[in-house]
Amino acid sequence: MDRRLVLSTFGLLAGIIVIGLFASWNIGSPTMAAIAEVTNCKDCNVVFISLTNVRADHLGLYGYDRPTSSNIDRLGSQSLVFEQARTVASWTLPVAMSIYTSTYPVQHKVMNRYRVENDTLVSLPADAHTVLDTLHDAGYTTAAFTARGDYDERYNLTTRFQHHQYFPSDGASAAYGSTRDTANASIAWLENNKDQKFFIHVHGYDAHCPFSRPEENNVFDPDYEGLDFNTCYWTFDKVDPISVGDKKYYVVKLSGGNTAIPPKLSERDIYHMKALYDGEIMLADGYVGSLLDKIEELGLMDNTIIVFFTEHGDLFGEHGRFMRGGSLRGSFYDDVMHVPLVIKHPHLQPKRIKHLVSVLDLAPTLLSWLDLPIPKEFEGMNLFEPRKSVFAATQFVPPPTNSFYNRTSTIMAVWQDGWKLIREEQGDTTYEVYNIEKDPEETVHNPERLTLLNQTLHDWWRGLR
Repeated sequence: MDRRLVLSTFGLLAGIIVIGLFASWNIGSPTMAAIAEVTNCKDCNVVFISLTNVRADHLGLYGYDRPTSSNIDRLGSQSLVFEQARTVASWTLPVAMSIYTSTYPVQHKVMNRYRVENDTLVSLPADAHTVLDTLHDAGYTTAAFTARGDYDERYNLTTRFQHHQYFPSDGASAAYGSTRDTANASIAWLENNKDQKFFIHVHGYDAHCPFSRPEENNVFDPDYEGLDFNTCYWTFDKVDPISVGDKKYYVVKLSGGNTAIPPKLSERDIYHMKALYDGEIMLADGYVGSLLDKIEELGLMDNTIIVFFTEHGDLFGEHGRFMRGGSLRGSFYDDVMHVPLVIKHPHLQPKRIKHLVSVLDLAPTLLSWLDLPIPKEFEGMNLFEPRKSVFAATQFVPPPTNSFYNRTSTIMAVWQDGWKLIREEQGDTTYEVYNIEKDPEETVHNPERLTLLNQTLHDWWRGLR
């Protein structure tokens, strides 16, 4: 079935009947056309809320045991919760571009901040079609409230919003800008624009390292005495723990410059790092709660689609890696690539969706719900249409003078039928195959499906426009 036909099929004649069917639907039944009728939300507002660096498995609605996300969990209890959403890269800039263009990083080509050959900025081409262009044509007022970094206007995405407020860090809160500021600004904007048809994006970096800001996030391990976490601890290649007596340590790199003695993280240090990270999530969740409360107070819940997502997760020693490698190298393990995706739709009952979806599917699905045309360039599918395979791919070209990492790599992944292949080209080509249905933590390389998955990846790559 052609996905663009599926996404643009609408009708209202059988709406009441279909709504009754939909109350107990399973994916694949009723038809996609029937689902389109129920999900129609013409002229609804849309609110995007994104918290960079938040792992799905550190939120209560995805099974986490610490109370990190009471407000996001509350939203989830009223929403569609996608249990198997995957992102397309391991850092924010290319993912943000992909969400708005519904294309892969290797297509929109914003995969690095600068071109190595001439040190010029990489930005989204002026003729790249985004979901914002369609919304503007339909009369939507658009606004973004973002933190410092990869949502900067110089990358030519947030320039497309009619209103954009940009909040750098104040030094005491999140190092790259906090949801505290963006949520407060969006609340003020909503109070003045609630009667317009709007799309807004509220974003924060609270859960991004370094994790010691602000101090009040240290609620889950307050008695720790040890390393200073007012910096980022990174790795770019896999590191194996070293043993000193009965303790194990990971040798890592320190952001902000080289040190004569590389820092070592013990299991106790890593436990505290995770505790600080969880505290950051809990603080950001409180700001999200304030925004959700304001939307309800303004009477907007019945005509607003609310989407919560994160661009990527993070690593705390899993696979011998810390902090994903940032913009210098990709880590495509599911600790990073499995992201939360929660959508509150005014006309749909809460449900947990178990099939694979991609963040590329968000923009075309929203446009279909809003009864708006879907650009032919969009690669995404309808979120309700089960994917046989999900893909991710990007390239890293670090500056050759970088003190942390300076090797060019192309990394890609495919998820299919409970299996996953990660392929990285960095001089040599390496393959990692996991049966994620039986081994979700990706601990055992299992080459059983290597040939099949590699062919699937090859065919997809060759077919990209």
